[in-house]
Amino acid sequence: MKSDLENNLKQNEMPEAVNLFKQAEEFETKLREENMSLYRKLELKNFMVNTKSNLAKNMDSE
Repeated sequence: MKSDLENNLKQNEMPEAVNLFKQAEEFETKLREENMSLYRKLELKNFMVNTKSNLAKNMDSE
């Protein structure tokens, strides 16, 4: 999936611009993946805290 900018730039006209654009896309993809990884870790920790809290409440009510 190529963007309009990349399609409009020919390899022999502005190779440094194409390369820079590709680097920016790769950086954005990596950043998005890292953000999702952090989100999953936080959701897992939140789940664990809530589970422990619910177990403690259940133990107290018995």
